[in-house]
This record gives sequence, structure tokens and C-alpha cells, in this order.
Amino acid sequence: MFQTSIPGKWILTGEHTVLRGERAIVFPLISKTLRLRFMDGGLVDNKPMNRELADLAPKLETHPMLKNALSTAAKGAQKFLADRGQKKQTKKIAANFQFPMEKFSIESMIPIGSGLGSSAALCVALAKWFAHKGYIYEEELFDLALEMEHAFHGKSSGMDVAVALSMQPLEFRVGKSLKPFLPSWQPNIYLFDSGERSSTKVSVTKVMDAFKADEAKGRELDLQMKQSVDLAYAALCSGQPQASRSQANSDQPETNLKALKQSFEMAQACYKKWDLITPGMAKRAELILRAGAIAWKPTGSGAGGFLLALFPKPIPEPISDEKSEKFNFDYFSGFANHARCQLPIDN
Repeated sequence: MFQTSIPGKWILTGEHTVLRGERAIVFPLISKTLRLRFMDGGLVDNKPMNRELADLAPKLETHPMLKNALSTAAKGAQKFLADRGQKKQTKKIAANFQFPMEKFSIESMIPIGSGLGSSAALCVALAKWFAHKGYIYEEELFDLALEMEHAFHGKSSGMDVAVALSMQPLEFRVGKSLKPFLPSWQPNIYLFDSGERSSTKVSVTKVMDAFKADEAKGRELDLQMKQSVDLAYAALCSGQPQASRSQANSDQPETNLKALKQSFEMAQACYKKWDLITPGMAKRAELILRAGAIAWKPTGSGAGGFLLALFPKPIPEPISDEKSEKFNFDYFSGFANHARCQLPIDN
């Protein structure tokens, strides 16, 4: 039996402009994973990997979106196998390739359409299955996973695939060697669900079309996002030698926190001008700010998904506002495990 677990991801800053050659900073989301199992000799057993997943993780056999995702990934696999197949065995399976769904068990805790890398995690897991079967070489993992990711999004930067494969924070730029990103201190960054889902392909196309319609404005927004990345990098790395960054501490120099706050605000302004902040996202952000956040931004393509929130201190559990009703929903620390909190709801 073959099995693999792949993490989700969250982007600190650099979304959209990464497709036009600028750098972005991305982290693996270890608390959210996709697990794929394949039984070579027959039907896979469908026992959940743990009690939590038995209740929370959507499964292939009961989740039509996962089934559709496999079909979409198969289209990318067909193209890759036909274009780059170097083995006779690979070329033989290229035509009309489909994944043998009855032999797969897929359980994902990465919400689909949330900006947390659900499709990339699936593509990386499937690429690893291809390598396990001997259809591709290990060094082709990234290229195959990227081709499958293209099938989902039309054009992918490869960032989500890269962080899912490396399972470490990255400074990413299309076509450049991957650089590990090693912050010298750990900010209090949390991901909050906006409660809305979106299509990465639709959001990317929207930004691309706006760029083509007004290139001067498009370049201005790209520059602003680039400055957001530069600020975040400087704030988190503090100019310290590379060797010292491995010993990150939780101290937050005030100047660095202010710079990171400014980075968030600049990125958020780009999303607003791209028209990728929905009223629902804005309303959720108001609650997060009332709970003590000093800045927020979407993470991922926008128009739904998760919000990234920066707090000056670790947030308590539950977050509450005595003047308002409260409701439960999940939040995630970018640097810790899954947790739950409460935020106020407007009366």
C-alpha cells in the first residue's frame, strides 16, 4: 500500500504579482493536511486516519468535489505524460489516463476554495503516487504536480506545489531557485475563515484582465505588493546573519511589528483595488480587529477564503466581546496547531 500526507499552505504576502515574476513569501500549514492512500492489490480500506478525521475530513467516496478534482488532475497528468513521457511505460498510459478511484482513499482537512492550497496538496500527493508506480522519475515530481495544478487554475505560479513538496517556508519567485525563508522572530499571525469560498482561476483571471485593461495601474499595484513583500522580509529577518535565524524567538521588536503591520495594510489595499475583498470578508475583518488584531489581509487569491490577521500578542482562547453574542469557528496559527476560538457577531 502507498500512502502520503501533504500539508496545506498560507501566503504571507506577494499574491498575484508572483505570476508576473515578483517574489512571494509562503509557509506550509502543517495543521491542515491531505492524506492519500492507494491499495495496489485491490480495493483500499477506508478506515479514517484518526478520530478527528472521521468527523471532519471529507472523503473521496462521499465528496463529489474530490471526485471532480481527481478528474481535473487527470487532464493535467495526461498532458504531462504525453509531452514529457521518457519511459515507454509512461507513454503507454498517457492516452485517456484516469485515476483508478476505487483504489484510492483521499481524506482532506484543507477546505476547498479557501486559499490554503487544497488543489496543490492533491496534485503533489498524486505526483508522489506516480513516482511510486514508476511512471515518472523523482526529479519530475514538481513538473508533474505543476501540470496538474495548471489544470485547476489555468496558470499556476508553482508556489503552492513548491511549498507542499518542500514542507518548509519559502521565498518564492517563478523560474528561480527556491530559497528557504527563515524568520528571526515569530509574529502572532493567525488565519481566520471568512466563511466564503472562491475560485482561484476566476480571481487570477480578474486581476490579469484588469492589468491588461490598465497596464499603468496594474504596474502600480504590482509595485505596491512588491513593497509589501520587501517590508515583510525586512521586518521578519531583521538583517540578522543566516545562522542566527534558526534560533527564532517570540520577541517582537516594536519597529519590526510596525513594519509588518504596514506590509499587511499595503497588501490589503492591493486586494481592495483588485476588487477581491467581498462584503462578507470585510465584515469578518471588523470582528477580528475588534478582537485585538492590528492588521489583516486576505491570503491566497481572494474573493473568499481565509484572512490573515496580525496580533501584537498571542490571542487568548476564546476570543470574546462581552457586548456581543458569540459564535464558534475555527482559526489557525500560522506557526502552531489547529485551535478554536470565539469572535463576536454583530447584533
